[in-house]
Amino acid sequence: MVIPPYHAEQEEIAIEAKDLTMRFGKFVAVDHVNFRIPRGEIFGFLGSNGCGKSTTMKMLTGLLPASEGQAWLFGQPVDPNDIDTRRRVGYMSQAFSLYNELTVRQNLELMPACFIFRPAEIPARVAQMIERFMLTEVEDTLPASLPLGIRQRLSLAVAVIHRPEMLILDEPTSGVDPVARDMFWQLMVDLSRQDKVTIFISTHL
Repeated sequence: MVIPPYHAEQEEIAIEAKDLTMRFGKFVAVDHVNFRIPRGEIFGFLGSNGCGKSTTMKMLTGLLPASEGQAWLFGQPVDPNDIDTRRRVGYMSQAFSLYNELTVRQNLELMPACFIFRPAEIPARVAQMIERFMLTEVEDTLPASLPLGIRQRLSLAVAVIHRPEMLILDEPTSGVDPVARDMFWQLMVDLSRQDKVTIFISTHL
């Protein structure tokens, strides 16, 4: 797959980390990490299992406070209480944070309510996600009974249904077959190049 280059009129930094560090007691999980990601780019965070990728992502989303250093999203310091900035970010964890007691459609309907969608807007947005992420045939199915590749697409749809400007994806293609992986990458390229979403994605060696 060839990813088209992204051309921006001026470079705006979407994510920045400076000396980002996480310690658990004497164990250093993340040691002074530095990077800057321009808005609209796809940035791959590559490393072996256990090297601190997930911990770094949790610090970027405010799920874990950094022991040292600082991170910024759209120029604002990462703050779990900054609701306006958090609404601009979609996050997809390794565990695919889905509600297994809800159907595919119900999972999608739940998220917009958390992001101040007007109730009248939700059905059209859910229908758009079901079509775009090829979930029509399974929209009334419970996620636990779905193949991994479809659950992966559903989790991505849930992460972007509120139209975030940034996606943080923690090893989203782990364990899926090559066909499902290629399909997922194409969806991400489309989100980046068509929707101008900044994508920060981790994967292992």
